[in-house]
Amino acid sequence: IERYASIVAALDDVKSVGAPTVHLLVRSTIDITSSITIPSNVTTLFVGTGRFTIDTGVTVTHNGFFDAPCESGKGYISLTGTGILLLNQQSQVCPEWWGAYSDNTNAATTVAAINNAINSVQTNGGIVRFGTGTYRVQGGAGGFDTAIWIRRSNVGLRCAGYGSVIQANGNNDVGI
Repeated sequence: IERYASIVAALDDVKSVGAPTVHLLVRSTIDITSSITIPSNVTTLFVGTGRFTIDTGVTVTHNGFFDAPCESGKGYISLTGTGILLLNQQSQVCPEWWGAYSDNTNAATTVAAINNAINSVQTNGGIVRFGTGTYRVQGGAGGFDTAIWIRRSNVGLRCAGYGSVIQANGNNDVGI
C-alpha cells in the first residue's frame, strides 16, 4: 500500500485490476480521513508497525477479511473520536487489534478496545475472542467508557478457557 498516495488510490487500483483475491499489506500507519468501503475480494494483512488510524465521523466498512496478530497492547486500529471499523465478513475479532492489554494493565484502554471489537462485528454478528491473560477493565456504573456493552444480537464473547480473565479495576463488578 506504501506505493499509493492513499488507501483510496490503492482500492481504485484493486477495482480496475479485477482480480478475484487481493492482499492489501499494511506495514505503516494509514490515515483514513473519509469513509470508505473495502471490497469483499480484499484481505487486509497487518505486519510490523502497520495500522489504520480512522478519524472522527469516518466509517471504514471492510467487506473482505482482516488479518493481524492478537498481541497485547499492539493496536492495529486507532479510532479517533467517533471513527468506526465495521468488519462485515469477520467471524472472529481480537480486542488486541484495538490495543487491548491482556497483561492485567491499562483498564481504560482495554475496555475501550473490547467495546470497539464488539462494535466492529455488529452488522453481521461475530465472536470477540479473548486469548490467555487478564483483561483489566474499569468496571462500575460509569457507562460505555467503563463497562463492556453488547448492543446487538449474534455477538458473543469467547475466552481461552480458564486462562482468560476479565477483571474489574478495584472491585468485583464488571458490567457486561
